[in-house]
Amino acid sequence: MSEQTYKIPGETEEAHCLQCGDLLGYGRAGRIFCSDSCRHRWHNDKRKEDIDRIRVRFIRIMDRNYRILRDAVESEKTTLDKAIAIDKGFNFNYMTSYTKSGRHGRYTCYNIRYEVSESKIYNIAFIRRLRD
Repeated sequence: MSEQTYKIPGETEEAHCLQCGDLLGYGRAGRIFCSDSCRHRWHNDKRKEDIDRIRVRFIRIMDRNYRILRDAVESEKTTLDKAIAIDKGFNFNYMTSYTKSGRHGRYTCYNIRYEVSESKIYNIAFIRRLRD
């Protein structure tokens, strides 16, 4: 059975809560939060930072994919070699939607649709909006 050590006032340094900064009173020596609510808030804030980091990374990748496809469409290319797209930073794992169309899938990146074969990206075009 392991022994837990408890702080005795005046015997050790005074510890402060990681979330609110309040002085920790009596209790277990390794305690870092003053209450359950501070512990929950601290972990929720940390999780939110992780989610924000993932969101920013996702948006960067999607924006890079969009710029590569947009540049191809604007230069009137409907086909792009896969190796060239990869060299420019295109990430095939990120798209806004996917539908199966014949042997190949049809992908979209925001308002650009495209299809992918083993060696190229083809049928690159802006999606036309339906008028109201």
